[in-house]
Amino acid sequence: NGAPRVVVVDSMLFVAVLSLVVGFTWFDPTIPLTHMKVSVSLGQIVIWLWACGLFLVVANTADDPVTIRRICRVILWLAAPSILLPFVPVRALPFLDWTMVFALTAASLAAAQFFDTKSMLRRSGLALLVIAPLAFGLATDKAFFYVYVVVSTLVIVALRARAALVPLVMLSLALYLFVSAAVTDSVVPSFVTSLIRTETAQQSLGGRGGRGQLIMDGLGIWSRYPIAGVGPGNNYPYMLRYSSLGTSHNQYVNLLMELGLIGFACFAVFAVRAALFGWRLWRRACDPFHRQLALAWLGSFAAMLVGGFFGDFMLPSVRNGGIELFGLYYVQWIVLGLIVAATSLERRSSGVVRA
Repeated sequence: NGAPRVVVVDSMLFVAVLSLVVGFTWFDPTIPLTHMKVSVSLGQIVIWLWACGLFLVVANTADDPVTIRRICRVILWLAAPSILLPFVPVRALPFLDWTMVFALTAASLAAAQFFDTKSMLRRSGLALLVIAPLAFGLATDKAFFYVYVVVSTLVIVALRARAALVPLVMLSLALYLFVSAAVTDSVVPSFVTSLIRTETAQQSLGGRGGRGQLIMDGLGIWSRYPIAGVGPGNNYPYMLRYSSLGTSHNQYVNLLMELGLIGFACFAVFAVRAALFGWRLWRRACDPFHRQLALAWLGSFAAMLVGGFFGDFMLPSVRNGGIELFGLYYVQWIVLGLIVAATSLERRSSGVVRA
């Protein structure tokens, strides 16, 4: 159906297997062999294939507009309890935090639908869904959540209501500066101050454990194995040997280390093609809902790509809570499958959208 399948599955699988063979054939002899495990590398490949398989299943089974709308509606409803998370007692969080699996994607879907919704009541509900993960991130000091919402929403507003973007940003900034000066005597939000203090205490800012230093250490490792990398899942033992932590906390640096330039190039081509699918659907779709879906995907995908600079959110690392992270962020792959399915429907019905 025109999906970027060959890049997502075929090429990445070939490169991952090649990197595995190269990584275990010409490995650094100073690396403790206790950390070099073929089973871990295979586990990393399985996580990637898990994501790709989920995407392909949705792309090839959501073959009618009703199914696509229904899946999006289910995501929004499953994310609805996330509105309550900042207000529930800590002891109740384990019973509700599952809703955050859907909240990020729902925030993008809600932002995209907001502009075409006439009902003020529904608009209010959509606005709450947009704000929910941002509020949760601020309440729990999880930067990725509010960074995601900010990036995704800015992209959606810039594409859908560009004329309102600059006045909105300027008004928000002026209001923020006024409130900060009047209430806190500081232009730096308290959560930013708290985040910097926490990151510094954990040595995530500055020092040997700082993110900048971890990135430089990871690039140093990659420079020794530039073409095929050290093998999937093997950034951990190499980072332990040549850095202070077992990860660079950067998806792109980890990809370079593990799969080298050829693996990074595959991911880059996939990212470009996935973005183009969303862009073309948004520009040319006849079905208004497909345009909303494409707009939500563009915002969500942009936020995930930005988030990649701070962790493994799109392609989780098996060494760094990969199963848990995949469980939190797999919905993005469902939406990409819906984008491809909607593109195929548009092509069949009118021939307007060309992949």
